[in-house]
Amino acid sequence: METKEIITPIQKHKVVLKSFITGRDVKAINSALFDGTDISNIGSSIGGEQLTRMNDKSLLVVVTEVDGKSDDILNLIEDMHSVDYNFVLEEVQKVTNYEDVKKNK
Repeated sequence: METKEIITPIQKHKVVLKSFITGRDVKAINSALFDGTDISNIGSSIGGEQLTRMNDKSLLVVVTEVDGKSDDILNLIEDMHSVDYNFVLEEVQKVTNYEDVKKNK
């Protein structure tokens, strides 16, 4: 598995991320987003709870290690300074967003 390391700006946490996600990862993230959602009315039915589940699943799928620890990743990230949390989330979104990959080619 190809990974990359980032350092958070405030508390200097070392976070290891997957460099890319697989189709299986995409399915897991989408499942977290759409679970229990009526997809016939998708444009108006996605709310904060679904987005939170999707972000949590994305963090769990992409982040492999925080400060050398690979257990309880989500709690380690959520306990970070808010600037660091948002930095990690933005980096994870770069990995999970296919449009960004296409732009960088």
